[in-house]
Parts: sequence; C-alpha cells; structure tokens
Amino acid sequence: MFESSTYVEKFEKEFSDYTGAKYTLLVNSISSAKYLLFASLKEFAGLKDDDKVLVPVNTWSSNINAVIQNKLSPVFADITLQNLCIAEKDLLAIRKNYPDIKVIFTGHTLGYLSNTRSLKEAFQYSIIIEDCCDALGLKDPQKLHVGSDCLGSVFNIQNSPLFPNNMGAVICTNNYDLYSLIKMKRYLGLAKNSDKNSFQMLTNMFSNVNPDILSISDGYDFRSTNINAFLASIQLSNINKNLSILNNNYQEYIKIIKEYESIFYISNIEDVSNSYGFPMIFRDKTIYVSLLNLFKNNGIEYRPLIYGNLLNQPYLSHHKLDYFKPIQKIPTIDDLGVMLPNNQKLRNNDFELLRSLIKEVLG
Repeated sequence: MFESSTYVEKFEKEFSDYTGAKYTLLVNSISSAKYLLFASLKEFAGLKDDDKVLVPVNTWSSNINAVIQNKLSPVFADITLQNLCIAEKDLLAIRKNYPDIKVIFTGHTLGYLSNTRSLKEAFQYSIIIEDCCDALGLKDPQKLHVGSDCLGSVFNIQNSPLFPNNMGAVICTNNYDLYSLIKMKRYLGLAKNSDKNSFQMLTNMFSNVNPDILSISDGYDFRSTNINAFLASIQLSNINKNLSILNNNYQEYIKIIKEYESIFYISNIEDVSNSYGFPMIFRDKTIYVSLLNLFKNNGIEYRPLIYGNLLNQPYLSHHKLDYFKPIQKIPTIDDLGVMLPNNQKLRNNDFELLRSLIKEVLG
C-alpha cells in the first residue's frame, strides 16, 4: 500500500481526464514537482546554464528556487494589482532588455488567469511553463483548463482546501518524450520506468548493463505513495463541489471589497477559480495597520500576499527589476498587501464580521 504503483497510476489518469492534459505524473511535493520539471525541461530542450527564465516578482519561492537550483537565471517581471500575474504592459520593455529569454514560468496566482496568449505573442520562441497550484478548475478563454495546453505545468495537492491532509503535487505535459523523461527522472533515471517499447529499445541499446539498474539520466526519488494517491483520488471526485463552495466564498468576499473601492485595489475579473486565499491590497497605510490590528483582536487569520517582493529576500537581493517602468507595482504588494485564507468552513457570519470591521475602521 505504501509503494508507488497501482493507485498512483489510477489517480494520474483521473487527473488527466479532469484537466485535459495528455500526461500526468504524481510526485511527493510541490517543490519536487517544480524542480523535476525544470531539470527535465533543461535536458529535453537543451537549455544551457544561465539561460534566462522570466518569472513574476511576486510568486512562490519554490518557483524561483527550481530555476536557480537548475543553474538557470531568473529574470523578474512586475505584476498587476488587478490579477497578481505578470504585467502584460511590461512585456515589450522586458523583451527589449532580454530578447533571449528561453522559458517563461508564469503563474495563475490565487486563481487569476495569466494571459499566456500575450506571453506567447511577446516571446514567440520561448517555452511557456504554467504554475497552476492556486488555480485548479480555472479555464482560459478557449474553455481549456489552465495547464492543459502547454509543454509543462504543475498543480498542488499538498495541504490545500481541495486536498486537505494530503501530500504531493502533479506535473502535466502534452509531450510524450518529455513525459517519459520526467517519469524516468522521478525515480533514479531508471529506464524501466519508461513504457514497454522504450524500455525494450533502451535495453537493446545498452545491453551491457543489467536492465533492472539501467539509468538513462540522473534522477531522484520523488515518488509519491499509493496512500497519497488513494486519498487524492477520493478528493478529486469531489473537486467540483468544493470548487463551487470556494468560488462562492470568493464572490462574497469581492462583493465586500467592491463596496469599499476607495480603500482597496480591486479586481473586476469575474472568471476566477480561487481555492486558496483572498487578496487584500490597501490604498492607505493607516487603514492597513488599523484593520490588521482588528483582525488580530478578532482572531481573523491573515498571511503575507504570497511572498511579497521576492527581491527583498536576502538570497535574491542581487537581482532587480531592471527594465524601464515609471511606477513599479510590487512595493504596494509588499507594503499594503495581505491574504485571507479561503476554505469550505467559511460562513455568512464570517463575511459579515469582515464587513463590520472595515466599517469600524472607517468610523
């Protein structure tokens, strides 16, 4: 039951059926998924050390770490306050400074859609990789699930509202060769992890090596377990029901924020699949401090808005937004942004408490 086989393969097929991606691989954690995807992509696409990867400046640190740990070079892009994704208006300025970007690692942050079409138009020869950790169920304008129509994507099933008390993540791709490489590298680079035809071909090519230990690439042990897959399969069967609850929560939240447009930056985006948290970005520092104090006094949990400005992190401080932009948005996220967790236990009285506390701050 603890080994990685039958239930893992069953869940991988179910996840592909849900998202529409051709191939899915379950691994033991989200940081493993991102690292493994980039390690495989580097080998598959022939990327070289220090090749450039465009990333948003407000994203999960594991995204940046996967780039750096694979000896690639992150190029940071500012985000918008409306959807927390890479700012489309900045793309031409970025391209002018960095015409040689090889990969774009965009994220559908907190369930907001990153416009991958604009990214493709600006960087026609770059590979698009999607972080869909916060956006399961989100669809693009063509009604395709995000992460299902690109070379590679990652989804989180690790202690999220949709997959509580579980561990792991999935990698999706539509490219069979990349899928086979990831599958081998997931467990020690062993050829026996590929399909039967490929395994037979590889054992014939390297007949001097015992087939049981034939390694085609370097690899890791990033396997998940049958128990995780079994739980995830049950949770996936309830995904639409739980997404409906979480997205209704988001609509209730955004209704309140729109009542106070004078003190919050708001998103007018209706097509959101928000399964993780509500972004709250203030216009005024005094109101920000006062409301957070009320949150503390009333036991309301709040967190930093993703990672704030990643360029303030000591290990990334030598990087910068070095393309021309009159006013950067990321300092606002850092100084005036928080996130309120979204979950299935929220009730009407929770939203009414939020509304009342905002009223109290405004006097």
